[in-house]
Amino acid sequence: MAMTILLVGRKKLSSAGSGGRSATAAMPDFCAEHGVTADIELLPSARVNEALDRLRRHDVRSRVLLEAGADPVLRNKELLNLLRHHGAS
Repeated sequence: MAMTILLVGRKKLSSAGSGGRSATAAMPDFCAEHGVTADIELLPSARVNEALDRLRRHDVRSRVLLEAGADPVLRNKELLNLLRHHGAS
């Protein structure tokens, strides 16, 4: 019922939970200045199925990053498709 209220009358709902583009762009500089790092596990993109299986089993202790190929447009499309099909947290 609550969803139909948003659909009728061409209302718009938006959010910038990350602080917006400028805050997001400033974050790497802030982290570098303050020594903030992340623990990651870098896997080649060919091991994407292994990474997803491990995520499902809660067998990941840090963030898993997939090393993408040289084509950034293709890489972004592949990552978006993965997120759509498998969800993200």
